[in-house]
Amino acid sequence: MFLFENESIGIYLSSENPCIVWMAKGFILGADFREGEEVFLTLYRRYRSEYPHLERLNDLRLMEGGISPEDTDWSAKVIMPQLAALGLSKEAFVMSEDFFTLLSVENYQESLSSIKTAFFKSEEEAFAWLSSVDISPTD
Repeated sequence: MFLFENESIGIYLSSENPCIVWMAKGFILGADFREGEEVFLTLYRRYRSEYPHLERLNDLRLMEGGISPEDTDWSAKVIMPQLAALGLSKEAFVMSEDFFTLLSVENYQESLSSIKTAFFKSEEEAFAWLSSVDISPTD
């Protein structure tokens, strides 16, 4: 069940993984994208205390076309730093085969610095990566 839904996206909580899933439903309008990002931030704030290792999965398999550079830049500069400050450390993408989707995700991913990103062909692979523990080498 979606916690939020508009014409372009749906957002739901996967408590067993745990992550919030941002799911594209076709072509994404700029206003819908920004609304979804703002709602995602609100939901992350709400569920972070209940799920201390809460991460983000973007399911783009149904996405058609790209998101404008202005909108992805806005998200990278306004929304993502707030999520990082709240504790988001990983963002997984289940990818579409659409060229314009791939291009917009690549541009978006290049603008992130403090959040680890990875790309997958299936939800299962993405969930496994999101729930894995990162072990940093000791000096």
